[in-house]
Amino acid sequence: MQITIRNFCGVEAADLSASPIALLAGLNGAGKSSTLAAVAAALTGQLLPAAIAKKDAGSVVRDGADLGRVSVSEGDGTTTVDWPACQRLTAGTAPRASAIAAGIESILDMDIKARAQVLAKYLKTDPTMTELAAALRDSDARFVTDGTAQRGEPELMQPLGLDPKDQRHVAIYRMVSRIWGEIEVSGFDGGHKSACDEGAQLKGAWRHVAGEAYGVQKAENWRHKDAFLADEIVPHGKEPLSFLEAEVVERKKAEEATIRAAAVDAAHIEDLRVLAAGLPELETALAEAQKASRLASQAELDAINAIPVDLYDPLTCPHCGCGVEIGSDGKLMQATHSHTADAIAANRQAIADARAAAEAASRHFGEAKQAVLSAQKLVDEARDAARKLEGIGAEKPCTEQDVAEAKALREKAEKALAALKATAEAGRIHRQIIGNQALIDALAPDGVRKTKLSRVLEAFNEAKLAPLCAAAGWPAVAVDPFLDVRFGGRLAREPFISESQVMRARIVLQVAMAQLDGSACVLIDRADKLDQAGRNGLFKLLKSAEIKAVVAMTMNKPELMPDLARAGLGESYWLSGNVARSRGEALAPVQQAAE
Repeated sequence: MQITIRNFCGVEAADLSASPIALLAGLNGAGKSSTLAAVAAALTGQLLPAAIAKKDAGSVVRDGADLGRVSVSEGDGTTTVDWPACQRLTAGTAPRASAIAAGIESILDMDIKARAQVLAKYLKTDPTMTELAAALRDSDARFVTDGTAQRGEPELMQPLGLDPKDQRHVAIYRMVSRIWGEIEVSGFDGGHKSACDEGAQLKGAWRHVAGEAYGVQKAENWRHKDAFLADEIVPHGKEPLSFLEAEVVERKKAEEATIRAAAVDAAHIEDLRVLAAGLPELETALAEAQKASRLASQAELDAINAIPVDLYDPLTCPHCGCGVEIGSDGKLMQATHSHTADAIAANRQAIADARAAAEAASRHFGEAKQAVLSAQKLVDEARDAARKLEGIGAEKPCTEQDVAEAKALREKAEKALAALKATAEAGRIHRQIIGNQALIDALAPDGVRKTKLSRVLEAFNEAKLAPLCAAAGWPAVAVDPFLDVRFGGRLAREPFISESQVMRARIVLQVAMAQLDGSACVLIDRADKLDQAGRNGLFKLLKSAEIKAVVAMTMNKPELMPDLARAGLGESYWLSGNVARSRGEALAPVQQAAE
């Protein structure tokens, strides 16, 4: 990696090669930190220190110069930054580095919340949907089962390790799939808040049903105060809910029938009395109707018998009007009339008159028969009324008391049913609360996130941090489950450890995270805080990590600089008079003076 700096802050010129390490040494105030700041701007894109506004960008240009520039190249990629324009240009696969790799940020300086967010990003500590489902599946929590898996769900459940035939797993799947959308939008904290809000709503729903504040122990065995009524009504062995639903229907019908019966009983009894009182008159009327019917029947018979016989009237000849007869041989024979025409006409009129009288007698007989039937019906009704009146003493009529008793039975059944439903609903909501609480616990910072974080941190400590510490010969640096950084088992901050030990922990974390995020280079300032053994360990660590680095440290003389080229680790540079020179160039005047 080639680095070229011109007129940035106090640095007039610096041409460095980090292959793989560039060591930059010099006196205090020589411009070492400025050099690293220029390289950091190119690699991270943070073109100005946080304390400098863009309008003041000219302040980073060296006094007397119009333009400040840094260029960092590696392979086919180059990044160039110009000030005061604060313009960053890249070409090819430009080298880049994170703020942590550049030394701008460190998780040692972050609070726990920010540290957790950074570690979650670097170590991918957020649990997956499968891990959340597994945490709920392996918990002891009960979940409200709302049926078997529906179409399409088995294919989605199986990759999560859930059994579509298990109703509890179905409930877990639906809970997880519902909350996961919230997690994808708002993260685990948002999902946790959503679950907490739902828990509060469920407890409010339980309070609405039960009429009292929710409590886990209370809700576990809660029954409505009227639930004992169901015990009194429902026969042993019957399913309570279905039995009571049918019982309420029947008792409603019984109450309505009692109300109707009570409303008509008095009027009905009076009607019966009126009918029974008229029985003698009705029986007399029936006897008279029967007598009249018999007389009408005889009159009809007499009228029919009185119809005269029709006189013989032979055929007449259409020519002469004489009577004719048909012989046995089929021939017509002339005959004479046995009756005169007047006699025949009178006979026929008498027949017509007799027939009319017979028809009138027949109609009169029909009317008489209908009168008998009507009279018989009235007599039957009166006799039935009399019989009913005789049984009134045995058949108690419905009263208002009967209505009140029927109403009480209906209300008791309804109370029992309502109490049973309230008990069942409170139990269902309680199970929802328990299941939702399991979700809340799983989504909490110390839930499934902590479980995965502990597992991931253990791997991070062993696979990343431990090898770097071993290469440097330093005590172990590790991040504990509480996200505290430890150095040799002690908290990695003063006064628990020394300043140089804090520096070592910082470097180990910086390099490890640079490896994780793929940074092209790490920038390490103030390495002079390390003693000789610590510096040797630093270079061993960087060599082991196989990462490019620019390391700055304060030294009093160029001849005290480590010779990285001789060690095969890179190049050493001495920064003096605003210009960085190679170790050889810096030592040339010293060597000449010695000669």
